[in-house]
Amino acid sequence: DLHSFPTRRSSDQNRTTHEGAKLDIFDSRRIAGYGTSAPGEVLSLGEDGMVVAAEGGAIRVIRVRPARAPKMPAAEWAAEARVSPGDRLGE
Repeated sequence: DLHSFPTRRSSDQNRTTHEGAKLDIFDSRRIAGYGTSAPGEVLSLGEDGMVVAAEGGAIRVIRVRPARAPKMPAAEWAAEARVSPGDRLGE
């Protein structure tokens, strides 16, 4: 599955958590070239989103919706939430 890190599938997005708070993932793309990190581990951050380990590779998360907030670019959310490489989603 493209989005095989700790998520629950809903009708049009994936849902995961960060530090116990719900996080909906609306836009993501599978990317090649990443090793065998644990699913859900944030591998890198950049203006184009965040790269998160997934089963069999990684995905670039582009747009998210945190709990009780509007959709926003993943990079903006990561900066506001103080996400760093090595943090885990789904815990």
